[in-house]
Amino acid sequence: MHAVILAAGEGKRMRPLTYTRPKAMLPLVGRPLTRASISRTKRSRYYSVHYCNCYCSDKVRDHFGNGTKFDVQIDYVMQSTQSGSGKMLS
Repeated sequence: MHAVILAAGEGKRMRPLTYTRPKAMLPLVGRPLTRASISRTKRSRYYSVHYCNCYCSDKVRDHFGNGTKFDVQIDYVMQSTQSGSGKMLS
């Protein structure tokens, strides 16, 4: 089973917190917000995660890598341009 995390937005309404990192990497109880999503995904027996991102994607990849340290497999889908509210471009 596969899970999809949509996290490509810049988080403009969260500025100044998102000037240097994506909103998905903002801390929640000392950990990136998306880490909670990945933990819940694993508990639901979804071990393959497709992470759709664009803004500051290097920071997400640096933290989560391929997912082995979280016992899931993470594949990254890059949006070349942001198209709004989950509209994927191929």
